[in-house]
Amino acid sequence: EAFPGFPESLPSSLPGSPTTPGTSAVAVGGREGEWEVVLVLDSREVRSQQDRGFLANQLLAAGVRCEVRALGLGDVQWTLRHRRSGREAMLDVLVERKSARDLAQSILDGRFREQQFRLRRCGARHPVYLVEGSLAAQDVLPADSLLTGVMRTVLNQDIYVYQSTSIDDSIVFLRSLHEIEKAAVHRFFEEGDECVWNGDIEW
Repeated sequence: EAFPGFPESLPSSLPGSPTTPGTSAVAVGGREGEWEVVLVLDSREVRSQQDRGFLANQLLAAGVRCEVRALGLGDVQWTLRHRRSGREAMLDVLVERKSARDLAQSILDGRFREQQFRLRRCGARHPVYLVEGSLAAQDVLPADSLLTGVMRTVLNQDIYVYQSTSIDDSIVFLRSLHEIEKAAVHRFFEEGDECVWNGDIEW
């Protein structure tokens, strides 16, 4: 499933990991079957453990290879893992997941601007805000003001924003991103473009 404004296919040249600057570059090679794409959920996300567990279980049920562990940035990342050695490289999509109310609060206290700066500097070529719930249902900011903040993020920061209606909708969106990443990895191995990654990711 395609989403308006988000690239239906990502570049086949995979980026190095932006989370481990300064480590030695290692070529990604061999056969495609030696590698797997893994969706990683942040274990420190400011939501209930029950919510994270439900999200992980639903993604696994939808056929998404999924793990929960601490991330340095974002709530969802994708990694390319070598099946035998366990070494990993971060792929090019990173998701920050927020409820509409948390988004409004982060705009008021300045966290939203700081998070945008970190997302743009992290090296991920496709940062994403996943906003759950109606903008009008939250009681922190007027819906029009919140919508303005979202549009500025899209236009000025080049960060994709997807508004999800529910956690089930979020699962459909994340599964679609997972399939896009798998397709990008497949094209990389099919076309043989150069790809380097920066050693083991320090989560």
